[in-house]
Amino acid sequence: MSDTHVDFNSLHPDKRLKLLKQLQKKSELRKMYSPNTYTEQLPLTPTQTAVLNKNIDVSEYSKKQISLLLRLRGPLNIQTLKKSFLTIIDRHQALRTVILEIDKELKQEISPISVLPLSIINLQNLPLDERGDAAMLQADKNSQLPFNLETGPLLRTSLYKISDTHHTLLLNIHCIISDDWSAKLLVKELTTLYDVISLDKQDFLPKLSIQYGDFIRWQRNFLKSSASEKDIQYWASELKPPYQHTSLQRRSNQTPTYDSKTIYISNIDSQVLKSRCQNKKATLSMGLLSIFFQTLHTHTHCSDLIIKTLGTLRNKTEFETLFGHLTNPILIRCTELTNTFYSQLSHIKKKYLSAMQHQGIPETTILSNLREKNKKMPQSLHHAEFYFLENKTKKIQIGELEISPIKINTYIGKSPLNLVIKSTINGLACTFLHDTHILNKTLIELLAHTFFELFNVAINKPNTIKKTLPILSFSKVEKNSAAQFNTTFRDLLK
Repeated sequence: MSDTHVDFNSLHPDKRLKLLKQLQKKSELRKMYSPNTYTEQLPLTPTQTAVLNKNIDVSEYSKKQISLLLRLRGPLNIQTLKKSFLTIIDRHQALRTVILEIDKELKQEISPISVLPLSIINLQNLPLDERGDAAMLQADKNSQLPFNLETGPLLRTSLYKISDTHHTLLLNIHCIISDDWSAKLLVKELTTLYDVISLDKQDFLPKLSIQYGDFIRWQRNFLKSSASEKDIQYWASELKPPYQHTSLQRRSNQTPTYDSKTIYISNIDSQVLKSRCQNKKATLSMGLLSIFFQTLHTHTHCSDLIIKTLGTLRNKTEFETLFGHLTNPILIRCTELTNTFYSQLSHIKKKYLSAMQHQGIPETTILSNLREKNKKMPQSLHHAEFYFLENKTKKIQIGELEISPIKINTYIGKSPLNLVIKSTINGLACTFLHDTHILNKTLIELLAHTFFELFNVAINKPNTIKKTLPILSFSKVEKNSAAQFNTTFRDLLK
């Protein structure tokens, strides 16, 4: 890696920005930053545009970020840590990207200059037993700070020093340049490079075959080519009208206000469900999605449900090592809501795999094509959103230094109803996130309770036809008190 990197960390942010602009204007200096020798402007991808357009308020979308908190135990060489980060920023165009408005159109500009905003916060002046909590508190506050999309950088790092051999590292990345996959890739490359540089090895990470700019150009060409027709036809058929509308698709004129209800499933029970899914060559995520479909069907009596979930545009091998915003929401439509868990799982598995095979088309493009043919199409096709966030980042040992994840927070979209399931060392945390203007607390508690009951049916009697419960509809529930409803619901379960 070149030693000509500019270390802006000791400068005031205003001076840092001024110096950066001066460097960008001097073409003779750009040549010093090989192999990134020029500034490139590219259009936003459809999924990036969707991220920015969801909120008109700049202060809101400037806060959309992914946060990773890592614990570092053992002797830490801060200069080696900085050099590792700078190598990664040099390696990935997305980490040198800013968002600019040029001729009334948003574009992303890739800078040739690598900037690392690493803040070091020394907490050793506090009592030893208070430092850990102070690091967590400051990290939470730091994760709420907005990014300046025009000036960047869109990666922010903070190192909290608890002692000479105990640090907490916070990584904040704006989701316009990143996704969950990229965040985990960053940790993997960071630990690899730290090890390589510490031992003064020469075998760095293999050179990337493509960059994020190459992906953007490939996607634009793909969407204009005949190769995309197969995927377009699939989604036109899969999401064709008619649609069944429920109260879950309502939208309030008020600014959404979210509340949540979380239930916990033990590690033992989650492993049982995972085993049940593996028996049918399905994933745990497919099993949980199946139970969520059954839960919504139980309460809406809707026989045609659509749930939005996470997909990815990494459908090519060379995209797997690419850092950038390659998340692509996919819509799973279920019209066969069956009575047993196994039969429901089989149907959802088929739908999910089909959707993944045709995920080359961004969701925004799919909906735009559908609206061209059907002007009366609802504003929102999906009834709810489902996210399964599996923590696969494990403890890593580099000599005497141990790096372990504390938590990873990923930005998710927000519909009136969202189910976010996170895997933890203790099991599954299932959070029902809802817009309080659309769904009240009683309804959410009902949904959470039903999900838990159907989960137990899935692990204990996956081939058993679930008892059809005359559950009260949304409109009827709203007219009953929570206490009266809960008593009725318990009686029905018996």
